[in-house]
Amino acid sequence: PKFHDDVLAMLKRESQWCQQVFPNAASLLPRLLVECLSSLTDSFRDRVDTVIEDPNATNPLLDLIALYDATCGFARSILALMAGANDDVLRSVLRAVFEPFFLYQCAYPDLERQFLDLELSRL
Repeated sequence: PKFHDDVLAMLKRESQWCQQVFPNAASLLPRLLVECLSSLTDSFRDRVDTVIEDPNATNPLLDLIALYDATCGFARSILALMAGANDDVLRSVLRAVFEPFFLYQCAYPDLERQFLDLELSRL
């Protein structure tokens, strides 16, 4: 969440600055965000892996869901900031925001099974 807050604050600052300097500022902000997030995808996945593979974690699936929920909130804030952008631009921004989670969506059934096994073992 702090990362999301920092990125959102940076985007707001850059948005104001870009509008003063560049005539096509509306197209620069989405490109800036996509480039920044795309370069961080692997690092983000490494951090998520650390969270969900931690042997001391009480529930990796719930931790992953909490991270995803925080990212959804971030995405809503981004969309509000980029109101008026065309659909293709918004799609590329959302793809960059959610890209780190695509692998986990594929692994979700295994994570859910681990979660259910853990919960059953506690009974």
